[in-house]
Order: sequence, then structure tokens, then C-alpha cells
Amino acid sequence: MVIDTDVLIDYFRGYQSAAGKIAKVDNLIVSIVTVFELYQGARDRKEIDTIRKMLKEWEFKIIPLDEEQSYQTLFLMEKYSLSYGLKMADAMIAASGIVNRQELLTGNYNNYKFISGLTVKKYTHRKN
Repeated sequence: MVIDTDVLIDYFRGYQSAAGKIAKVDNLIVSIVTVFELYQGARDRKEIDTIRKMLKEWEFKIIPLDEEQSYQTLFLMEKYSLSYGLKMADAMIAASGIVNRQELLTGNYNNYKFISGLTVKKYTHRKN
């Protein structure tokens, strides 16, 4: 299952709902785009190290963008950016799920629900 950035952000903020959801997934996957977004949001080197260690400890498989995913992203942007406001990073993450035939767990359900070929599982953001 591909885990969206928002779920991991909740995990790093200490929200038990995120930790519980992640713990229940057997095949943890993130798009490299999610790693980019997490690093971009880090406030210092310590947070980057924490992100890297967590991904390693939980044995996340990091999916790089390959040619097929790039073209899938392009297709999604052509199809949904004007009609639904699909953003580039979300299109790349969705492409990772579609190409790898994986569900996407996200709290941003509305950002993805209209994408055909992508199974979206809703995560509910909850504070501890």
C-alpha cells in the first residue's frame, strides 16, 4: 500500500491514528515524491535523519519515478489538472499507486477520489 505524505506527517507529529494505520499495513510503500515532501518540510538535519531512520526501520519500499510513472503522471495531469485541480505532486503519488497496482492510503481523499484506476483508502486525521 502506498502511504501518502499527510499520513506520515501525522505519524511524525505523534498521532496514534497514523501509527496504528501504518502498523496494520504489511507492504509499506512511499513514492520518492513523498520523501521529497517530507525532507522539504523538515526544519533541521535532525528531522531529516529521523525521517530517513523511520523509513528504514519500518522497511518502507521507496518507489522512484520511472519512465512509466512519468508518462502516467503526464496523463493524469492532462486529464484532471483543469477539471479537478490535480497538483503535480499528487499526480506523481497517484501514478506510483496505479503503475505498481497498489492502494493509496491518504487523508486527502478528495485530492484523489476522481482518479480512475486508483484505489483510495481514506485515512481520518485525528489528534491524540
